Amino acid sequence: MEYTDEITLRINKSELISILAEPYLLAGITGHLALLKVYDQETNTFVPPLQAKKPLNEYLASLVFQDEKGNVKSFIGKWKGPDIFPNSITYEGNSNDEKVTLKIMFNLSTLPNGIRVGVHSEFNIKLGLFDKLFKSSYGDFASHIVKCHIIPYLESIKTTKQDIKLVKLDSKEVDIDEAIKVLRDVPKITGILSIKGNDFTFKSYINNGQLTDMLLIEGEKSYANSEALGKLITKKGSIKMEIYELPITDLLKAHLDA
Repeated sequence: MEYTDEITLRINKSELISILAEPYLLAGITGHLALLKVYDQETNTFVPPLQAKKPLNEYLASLVFQDEKGNVKSFIGKWKGPDIFPNSITYEGNSNDEKVTLKIMFNLSTLPNGIRVGVHSEFNIKLGLFDKLFKSSYGDFASHIVKCHIIPYLESIKTTKQDIKLVKLDSKEVDIDEAIKVLRDVPKITGILSIKGNDFTFKSYINNGQLTDMLLIEGEKSYANSEALGKLITKKGSIKMEIYELPITDLLKAHLDA
């Protein structure tokens, strides 16, 4: 089964990527995926996120659904992603018995009036009689997961205003070790932190002094959240660090005046 749909969003592209590139958020958006553990490269096993020393973008996951009688069923397997490219983000996984596969891909195109997001899903199941029961509950599951879950979520964020500008609080060139110290004591604001090195870029949202939705891009490779932070700590040399604040008061005023 395959299905493709699209929607145009009035939202900053980097903000959209940070949403779609967050695996736990994406799993929740689908309504049917639960990420149970993350693969730790150091121990070569799946562990709870808190215990991962070198986490990869690979997860022990459960695909969950409810049949017509209300019984909850699940398939355990591996989920990988995000694989991030300049204009696309891809996730894919399969059950441990190789009988169930799922792939979700986002294609981004910049338009004069926003970002066009193409959402493509591929789903296959090979379970004999159970296959028929599954289809009786969800029909075309590839279509279901896009039309009933992903598109409605994107609809909820498509009117994000873009006329509120970020305020630059700090901009300096320092050694990476100094930047790491700043990360331990981030200002209690809502905004964005950016670090640029010779061969990488690190960005993170700041939510009341806490770093969220971290993303590190190195060439064609990308790392998210704890994996991004772990990769950043291994870097050496001088970098450029910038901190921006989102003027919440102005944003609220613009919303009330709209």
